[in-house]
Amino acid sequence: MSTHHLVKNAQKGNFEAAVQVFQNYKDGAPDFEKNEKLALDAFENAISIIQSNFYLNELTISNFKKVLELNIILHQNLTVFIGENGVGKTSLLEAIRKNLMWIAATTRKDNTNGGTIDTKEEVNNFYKDKGAYIDCEFQIGKNYKCKGRVATPPDGVISDLKSELTKYRELGRNFRILNTYQNIDLPLFAFYGIDRIQATGKKSKSSEFGKIEGYDSSLSLNDKTSFDTLIIWLVQQLKLAKEGNTYLQEKNVKNMKAKKAIQNVEILFKKIYPELKEIKLIYEDDGKDKVVIELENEQIYLHQFSDGQRVLFGLIGDIARRLLLLNDVSDTPFDGRGIVLIDEIELHLHPSWQQKIILILRDSFPNLQFIMTTHSPHVLTTVEAECIRSICIDHETNTFKYEIPKFTKGAESNVVLEDVFYVDPRPQDVEEVKWLDQYIKLVNNDEWDSEEAKELRTRLDRWGKNKETELDKIDIEISLRAFKRSKK
Repeated sequence: MSTHHLVKNAQKGNFEAAVQVFQNYKDGAPDFEKNEKLALDAFENAISIIQSNFYLNELTISNFKKVLELNIILHQNLTVFIGENGVGKTSLLEAIRKNLMWIAATTRKDNTNGGTIDTKEEVNNFYKDKGAYIDCEFQIGKNYKCKGRVATPPDGVISDLKSELTKYRELGRNFRILNTYQNIDLPLFAFYGIDRIQATGKKSKSSEFGKIEGYDSSLSLNDKTSFDTLIIWLVQQLKLAKEGNTYLQEKNVKNMKAKKAIQNVEILFKKIYPELKEIKLIYEDDGKDKVVIELENEQIYLHQFSDGQRVLFGLIGDIARRLLLLNDVSDTPFDGRGIVLIDEIELHLHPSWQQKIILILRDSFPNLQFIMTTHSPHVLTTVEAECIRSICIDHETNTFKYEIPKFTKGAESNVVLEDVFYVDPRPQDVEEVKWLDQYIKLVNNDEWDSEEAKELRTRLDRWGKNKETELDKIDIEISLRAFKRSKK
């Protein structure tokens, strides 16, 4: 590529070209005179590109686990996968995770590996002779797309199928180059599976929470130490924040950063507990540091949280912790960019919190792209229809496809259950519901006064009189029908 085209592409928003132009001015290169001012201008251009947009635009899967062939265009802010059990929703998250692992790994260190497809365990059992691949297309800025592929060829068969990881490695390397020149905010990549935020009793691998530790186990499939790590980090920050000014400038900087971090987390947790006064450290006789949430009328120890509290606070807290580490330059670290994958967002949450969790996440972290799965109609009542991908299988052709529902946000949960999940709000295998359905048929056939109808009504009254509103509606219908019959 000529110098003119390289500079022009950088100015148009090509991230790869922007970093190359920066390097050329910084180090000097053919047709580029070494120039610190121009290098700084090029650096700022590269940073503006990654800060303007970073999201997964398109996912293509072939023969990975149960998913034979599927191409999905994702929403740049939020995508929620729904569908029956076994349709492959979690597999979609795992497919994305394998690609993100390469970017995260090479951002941390050169020549490190990311996710792979296990030939024996993850290639579809019926088509092992085809191999498998996962393609991802990421949008960076307005005009640059980063494409990559994680693949495995068929076992024991000659094939041209292979992974294409060059762009991922270059992206991670470019993040490192920019961060080495001048501390920058890095994008977050994280996966939260169904085993997330469990208290294991295990200690975190490290109590040193430097910037790059924002990627520690962030894409691990079975990491269960996130909640423990969050508590250890909070203890560390609370201790640092309590230390007074010293003659050491570095320690004073850490003290101020810790105070700011705790303030940010408190603002975040107030969205869950509006009456929260502060997060504080308590030292007890057992010699262990305890993190406590101080409310108006009570104290809640983090280590005594219920599963629901642990999932809610742990998920939001862990995302916040990682953003604070990775976005240590920004005054508004929770505005950082990145991609967060969450399996079964409703896990352990009361229905009232299922109606709040996505709203809290999007309000707290407005520039993150969330990609998640759910079985909950309560969750979907807070999501725009264009953000939902209903995954299904056409059993006649054995092909995978997806649909986008027409209306969800603000709808009643029972409407979403029926119109989006195609599930009757009443459990159809319950005997009382069968009586009710049969009684309604008899009424609609003007047989409400038949012996069968009378017997059913006696049973139904024992079950739901003065409690089931459908019986009241049926009575009105019977009155109307009786009036019409009397006029004949």
